[in-house]
Amino acid sequence: MPKRLLDVGQLGDSFIGLLEASDDARVCFAIASYVWGNGLKADAIQRAKTTKENIGYRMASGLEVTGLPKSIQDLIEVTRQIGFRYLWLDAFCIVQDDPDDAKHQFNSIAEFYKQADILISAASASDCGEGFLQSRIVDRCYGSIFKLPYQWKFDGHEIQGSLLLSEMDLNGSTDNDPVHMRIWTFQEHLLLSRVISFGSRQIKWTCQQDKKFVDGGNYYEMIGGLEDNLRKAFAPSRYPSETLVEKECRVMSWMEIVEEYSKRDYSRLEDRVPAFYEAISLLAPRMGWIRDQCVYRMWKTDASRQLLWKKDKPLTI
Repeated sequence: MPKRLLDVGQLGDSFIGLLEASDDARVCFAIASYVWGNGLKADAIQRAKTTKENIGYRMASGLEVTGLPKSIQDLIEVTRQIGFRYLWLDAFCIVQDDPDDAKHQFNSIAEFYKQADILISAASASDCGEGFLQSRIVDRCYGSIFKLPYQWKFDGHEIQGSLLLSEMDLNGSTDNDPVHMRIWTFQEHLLLSRVISFGSRQIKWTCQQDKKFVDGGNYYEMIGGLEDNLRKAFAPSRYPSETLVEKECRVMSWMEIVEEYSKRDYSRLEDRVPAFYEAISLLAPRMGWIRDQCVYRMWKTDASRQLLWKKDKPLTI
Protein backbone atom coordinates (compact mmCIF):
# COMPACT_ATOMS: atom_id res chain seq x y z
CA MET A 1 0.00 0.00 0.00
CA PRO A 2 1.12 3.60 -0.54
CA LYS A 3 2.39 5.38 2.56
CA ARG A 4 -0.23 8.14 2.17
CA LEU A 5 -3.57 8.59 0.44
CA LEU A 6 -5.91 11.48 -0.20
CA ASP A 7 -9.33 11.07 1.42
CA VAL A 8 -11.57 12.82 -1.11
CA GLY A 9 -14.67 12.57 1.09
CA GLN A 10 -18.07 12.93 -0.53
CA LEU A 11 -19.60 14.97 -3.34
CA GLY A 12 -19.73 18.63 -2.41
CA ASP A 13 -17.12 18.49 0.39
CA SER A 14 -14.96 21.63 0.45
CA PHE A 15 -11.89 19.92 1.90
CA ILE A 16 -10.01 16.66 1.31
CA GLY A 17 -7.77 14.89 3.80
CA LEU A 18 -4.21 13.61 3.60
CA LEU A 19 -3.75 10.52 5.74
CA GLU A 20 -1.27 7.79 6.56
CA ALA A 21 -2.24 4.46 5.00
CA SER A 22 -1.80 1.20 6.89
CA ASP A 23 -0.14 -1.82 5.29
CA ASP A 24 -2.41 -4.04 7.38
CA ALA A 25 -5.67 -2.48 6.19
CA ARG A 26 -6.14 -2.89 2.44
CA VAL A 27 -8.45 -0.19 1.09
CA CYS A 28 -9.76 0.38 -2.41
CA PHE A 29 -8.22 3.43 -4.03
CA ALA A 30 -8.02 5.18 -7.37
CA ILE A 31 -4.80 6.42 -8.89
CA ALA A 32 -4.21 9.08 -11.54
CA SER A 33 -2.22 9.62 -14.69
CA TYR A 34 -1.74 13.31 -15.42
CA VAL A 35 0.81 15.82 -16.67
CA TRP A 36 2.39 18.29 -14.27
CA GLY A 37 3.47 20.63 -17.07
CA ASN A 38 6.79 22.22 -18.00
CA GLY A 39 8.24 25.62 -17.22
CA LEU A 40 5.65 28.21 -16.27
CA LYS A 41 2.87 25.67 -16.88
CA ALA A 42 4.18 23.65 -13.94
CA ASP A 43 3.81 26.56 -11.50
CA ALA A 44 0.33 25.51 -10.37
CA ILE A 45 1.37 22.04 -9.23
CA GLN A 46 4.70 23.24 -7.86
CA ARG A 47 2.84 25.63 -5.54
CA ALA A 48 0.33 22.94 -4.52
CA LYS A 49 2.66 19.98 -3.90
CA THR A 50 3.29 18.54 -0.44
CA THR A 51 6.52 19.65 1.25
CA LYS A 52 8.20 19.26 4.63
CA GLU A 53 6.86 22.69 5.53
CA ASN A 54 3.16 22.00 4.84
CA ILE A 55 2.72 18.26 5.46
CA GLY A 56 1.98 18.69 9.16
CA TYR A 57 -0.79 21.17 8.47
CA ARG A 58 -2.23 19.04 5.67
CA MET A 59 -2.30 15.90 7.80
CA ALA A 60 -4.13 17.80 10.54
CA SER A 61 -6.43 20.13 8.59
CA GLY A 62 -6.60 18.82 5.02
CA LEU A 63 -6.56 20.76 1.75
CA GLU A 64 -9.19 23.12 0.38
CA VAL A 65 -10.35 21.83 -2.98
CA THR A 66 -10.89 25.23 -4.62
CA GLY A 67 -7.26 26.14 -3.92
CA LEU A 68 -5.92 23.23 -5.97
CA PRO A 69 -5.01 23.24 -9.69
CA LYS A 70 -7.97 22.62 -12.00
CA SER A 71 -6.86 19.17 -13.16
CA ILE A 72 -6.50 18.06 -9.54
CA GLN A 73 -9.99 19.37 -8.77
CA ASP A 74 -11.32 17.38 -11.72
CA LEU A 75 -9.53 14.21 -10.60
CA ILE A 76 -11.09 14.59 -7.15
CA GLU A 77 -14.53 15.10 -8.71
CA VAL A 78 -14.24 11.98 -10.88
CA THR A 79 -13.00 9.91 -7.93
CA ARG A 80 -16.07 10.94 -5.94
CA GLN A 81 -18.47 10.42 -8.83
CA ILE A 82 -17.36 6.83 -9.46
CA GLY A 83 -17.67 5.96 -5.78
CA PHE A 84 -14.09 5.86 -4.49
CA ARG A 85 -13.07 7.41 -1.18
CA TYR A 86 -9.29 7.37 -1.62
CA LEU A 87 -6.99 8.71 -4.33
CA TRP A 88 -3.22 8.56 -4.78
CA LEU A 89 -1.51 11.53 -6.45
CA ASP A 90 2.27 11.73 -6.45
CA ALA A 91 2.41 15.51 -5.97
CA PHE A 92 0.45 15.29 -2.72
CA CYS A 93 1.19 11.83 -1.30
CA ILE A 94 4.98 12.13 -1.60
CA VAL A 95 6.87 14.80 0.34
CA GLN A 96 8.52 16.34 -2.68
CA ASP A 97 11.47 18.03 -0.93
CA ASP A 98 12.27 15.10 1.40
CA PRO A 99 14.92 12.95 -0.37
CA ASP A 100 14.37 9.93 1.89
CA ASP A 101 10.58 9.94 1.50
CA ALA A 102 10.80 10.61 -2.22
CA LYS A 103 13.31 7.80 -2.80
CA HIS A 104 11.32 5.27 -0.77
CA GLN A 105 8.04 6.12 -2.51
CA PHE A 106 9.60 6.49 -5.95
CA ASN A 107 10.95 2.94 -5.79
CA SER A 108 7.45 1.63 -5.06
CA ILE A 109 5.39 3.65 -7.55
CA ALA A 110 4.99 0.74 -9.96
CA GLU A 111 3.55 -1.35 -7.13
CA PHE A 112 1.11 1.44 -6.25
CA TYR A 113 -0.25 1.37 -9.79
CA LYS A 114 -0.53 -2.42 -9.72
CA GLN A 115 -2.42 -2.28 -6.40
CA ALA A 116 -4.83 0.49 -7.43
CA ASP A 117 -8.38 -0.45 -8.38
CA ILE A 118 -8.75 2.02 -11.24
CA LEU A 119 -6.67 4.52 -13.19
CA ILE A 120 -8.17 7.94 -13.94
CA SER A 121 -6.35 9.49 -16.88
CA ALA A 122 -6.46 13.27 -17.38
CA ALA A 123 -5.48 12.57 -20.97
CA SER A 124 -6.42 15.87 -22.61
CA ALA A 125 -4.77 18.22 -20.09
CA SER A 126 -1.28 19.44 -21.00
CA ASP A 127 -0.68 20.80 -17.47
CA CYS A 128 -2.32 20.71 -14.05
CA GLY A 129 -3.90 24.12 -14.38
CA GLU A 130 -5.84 23.22 -17.52
CA GLY A 131 -8.43 20.73 -16.27
CA PHE A 132 -10.12 18.06 -18.36
CA LEU A 133 -13.86 18.09 -17.56
CA GLN A 134 -14.71 21.24 -19.49
CA SER A 135 -16.63 21.14 -22.77
CA ARG A 136 -14.56 19.97 -25.71
CA ILE A 137 -13.58 22.46 -28.41
CA VAL A 138 -14.44 20.92 -31.78
CA ASP A 139 -11.85 22.91 -33.76
CA ARG A 140 -9.11 21.81 -31.39
CA CYS A 141 -10.09 18.15 -31.77
CA TYR A 142 -10.76 17.96 -35.48
CA GLY A 143 -9.68 21.24 -37.06
CA SER A 144 -12.14 22.82 -39.48
CA ILE A 145 -15.16 20.67 -40.35
CA PHE A 146 -17.20 21.24 -43.51
CA LYS A 147 -20.73 19.85 -43.82
CA LEU A 148 -21.93 19.17 -47.35
CA PRO A 149 -25.63 18.23 -47.59
CA TYR A 150 -26.68 15.98 -50.45
CA GLN A 151 -29.78 14.44 -52.03
CA TRP A 152 -29.85 11.13 -53.87
CA LYS A 153 -32.86 10.02 -55.91
CA PHE A 154 -33.01 6.43 -57.08
CA ASP A 155 -35.90 4.31 -58.34
CA GLY A 156 -38.51 6.60 -56.88
CA HIS A 157 -36.77 6.95 -53.53
CA GLU A 158 -35.05 10.04 -52.17
CA ILE A 159 -32.23 9.94 -49.64
CA GLN A 160 -30.94 13.02 -47.88
CA GLY A 161 -27.79 13.22 -45.81
CA SER A 162 -24.58 15.10 -45.18
CA LEU A 163 -20.95 14.48 -45.95
CA LEU A 164 -18.45 15.64 -43.31
CA LEU A 165 -14.99 16.78 -44.40
CA SER A 166 -12.51 17.21 -41.56
CA GLU A 167 -9.17 18.99 -41.58
CA MET A 168 -7.90 16.25 -39.24
CA ASP A 169 -8.57 12.53 -39.18
CA LEU A 170 -12.11 11.91 -37.95
CA ASN A 171 -11.22 8.33 -37.10
CA GLY A 172 -8.14 9.20 -35.10
CA SER A 173 -7.87 7.93 -31.53
CA THR A 174 -6.74 9.91 -28.47
CA ASP A 175 -3.22 8.44 -28.45
CA ASN A 176 -1.77 11.87 -29.23
CA ASP A 177 -3.27 13.49 -26.15
CA PRO A 178 -0.75 15.18 -23.79
CA VAL A 179 -0.80 12.38 -21.22
CA HIS A 180 0.39 9.93 -23.89
CA MET A 181 3.38 12.12 -24.72
CA ARG A 182 5.22 11.58 -21.38
CA ILE A 183 7.49 8.66 -20.47
CA TRP A 184 6.12 7.97 -16.98
CA THR A 185 2.52 7.80 -18.17
CA PHE A 186 3.47 4.93 -20.48
CA GLN A 187 4.18 2.73 -17.47
CA GLU A 188 1.11 3.97 -15.60
CA HIS A 189 -1.23 2.90 -18.39
CA LEU A 190 0.63 -0.37 -18.88
CA LEU A 191 0.15 -1.58 -15.30
CA LEU A 192 -3.62 -1.23 -14.90
CA SER A 193 -6.35 -3.03 -16.81
CA ARG A 194 -9.17 -0.73 -15.59
CA VAL A 195 -8.74 2.76 -17.05
CA ILE A 196 -11.13 5.65 -17.55
CA SER A 197 -9.52 8.17 -19.87
CA PHE A 198 -10.79 11.72 -20.48
CA GLY A 199 -9.38 12.50 -23.91
CA SER A 200 -9.64 15.55 -26.12
CA ARG A 201 -12.15 13.73 -28.35
CA GLN A 202 -13.95 11.28 -26.09
CA ILE A 203 -14.13 9.44 -22.79
CA LYS A 204 -12.84 5.89 -23.02
CA TRP A 205 -13.34 3.04 -20.56
CA THR A 206 -11.03 0.02 -20.78
CA CYS A 207 -11.00 -3.18 -18.75
CA GLN A 208 -10.02 -6.80 -19.34
CA GLN A 209 -13.42 -7.63 -20.79
CA ASP A 210 -14.44 -4.67 -22.89
CA LYS A 211 -13.99 -1.11 -24.12
CA LYS A 212 -16.68 1.56 -24.10
CA PHE A 213 -16.68 5.07 -25.54
CA VAL A 214 -18.62 8.24 -24.79
CA ASP A 215 -18.69 10.90 -27.56
CA GLY A 216 -17.33 10.19 -31.00
CA GLY A 217 -16.91 6.79 -32.62
CA ASN A 218 -15.73 3.46 -31.28
CA TYR A 219 -12.08 3.73 -32.21
CA TYR A 220 -10.71 0.30 -31.50
CA GLU A 221 -7.03 -0.44 -31.69
CA MET A 222 -5.45 -0.24 -35.11
CA ILE A 223 -3.25 -3.03 -36.41
CA GLY A 224 0.31 -1.92 -35.72
CA GLY A 225 -0.80 0.70 -33.21
CA LEU A 226 0.47 0.93 -29.64
CA GLU A 227 -2.38 -1.07 -28.07
CA ASP A 228 -2.03 -3.79 -30.70
CA ASN A 229 1.72 -4.03 -30.15
CA LEU A 230 1.35 -4.11 -26.37
CA ARG A 231 -1.07 -7.02 -26.68
CA LYS A 232 1.19 -8.93 -29.08
CA ALA A 233 4.29 -8.39 -26.94
CA PHE A 234 2.92 -9.09 -23.47
CA ALA A 235 -0.21 -11.24 -23.75
CA PRO A 236 0.07 -14.84 -22.48
CA SER A 237 0.47 -17.47 -25.17
CA ARG A 238 -2.57 -19.46 -26.24
CA TYR A 239 -0.44 -22.61 -26.42
CA PRO A 240 1.49 -24.65 -23.80
CA SER A 241 4.79 -23.75 -25.46
CA GLU A 242 5.35 -20.83 -27.79
CA THR A 243 6.49 -21.29 -31.35
CA LEU A 244 9.39 -19.39 -32.86
CA VAL A 245 6.86 -17.42 -34.91
CA GLU A 246 5.12 -16.21 -31.74
CA LYS A 247 8.40 -15.19 -30.14
CA GLU A 248 9.42 -13.36 -33.29
CA CYS A 249 6.08 -11.53 -33.24
CA ARG A 250 6.76 -10.45 -29.65
CA VAL A 251 10.19 -9.07 -30.54
CA MET A 252 8.89 -7.21 -33.59
CA SER A 253 6.13 -5.65 -31.49
CA TRP A 254 8.70 -4.79 -28.81
CA MET A 255 10.72 -2.77 -31.31
CA GLU A 256 7.59 -0.87 -32.33
CA ILE A 257 6.85 -0.13 -28.66
CA VAL A 258 10.40 1.13 -28.09
CA GLU A 259 10.09 3.41 -31.11
CA GLU A 260 6.84 4.88 -29.78
CA TYR A 261 8.27 5.28 -26.27
CA SER A 262 11.40 7.00 -27.59
CA LYS A 263 9.27 9.82 -29.00
CA ARG A 264 7.89 10.73 -25.57
CA ASP A 265 8.90 13.77 -23.57
CA TYR A 266 10.72 13.73 -20.25
CA SER A 267 11.90 16.21 -17.64
CA ARG A 268 15.03 14.33 -16.58
CA LEU A 269 17.25 12.27 -18.88
CA GLU A 270 17.96 9.77 -16.09
CA ASP A 271 14.24 8.85 -15.92
CA ARG A 272 14.07 7.33 -19.41
CA VAL A 273 15.27 3.86 -18.37
CA PRO A 274 13.47 3.52 -14.98
CA ALA A 275 10.18 4.59 -16.58
CA PHE A 276 10.46 1.56 -18.88
CA TYR A 277 11.42 -1.08 -16.29
CA GLU A 278 7.97 -2.64 -16.06
CA ALA A 279 7.79 -3.19 -19.82
CA ILE A 280 11.15 -4.97 -19.65
CA SER A 281 9.92 -7.09 -16.74
CA LEU A 282 6.82 -8.11 -18.69
CA LEU A 283 8.63 -9.24 -21.83
CA ALA A 284 11.54 -11.11 -20.22
CA PRO A 285 9.57 -14.12 -18.89
CA ARG A 286 7.57 -14.39 -22.12
CA MET A 287 10.82 -14.80 -24.05
CA GLY A 288 12.71 -16.87 -21.46
CA TRP A 289 15.15 -14.00 -20.97
CA ILE A 290 16.31 -12.22 -17.82
CA ARG A 291 15.78 -8.51 -17.29
CA ASP A 292 19.51 -7.77 -17.03
CA GLN A 293 19.86 -8.79 -20.68
CA CYS A 294 18.05 -5.60 -21.67
CA VAL A 295 20.36 -2.60 -22.06
CA TYR A 296 18.76 0.75 -22.90
CA ARG A 297 15.63 -1.05 -24.17
CA MET A 298 17.64 -3.37 -26.47
CA TRP A 299 18.00 -7.08 -25.72
CA LYS A 300 21.50 -8.57 -25.95
CA THR A 301 20.14 -11.77 -27.50
CA ASP A 302 18.74 -9.75 -30.42
CA ALA A 303 21.22 -6.86 -30.38
CA SER A 304 22.44 -7.28 -33.96
CA ARG A 305 18.96 -6.39 -35.22
CA GLN A 306 17.84 -3.95 -32.54
CA LEU A 307 20.95 -1.79 -33.04
CA LEU A 308 19.82 -1.08 -36.61
CA TRP A 309 18.06 2.20 -35.86
CA LYS A 310 18.22 5.77 -37.10
CA LYS A 311 16.75 9.13 -36.16
CA ASP A 312 13.64 10.18 -38.06
CA LYS A 313 14.91 13.75 -38.10
CA PRO A 314 18.73 13.90 -38.24
CA LEU A 315 20.40 16.61 -36.17
CA THR A 316 21.25 19.74 -38.13
CA ILE A 317 24.48 21.63 -37.54
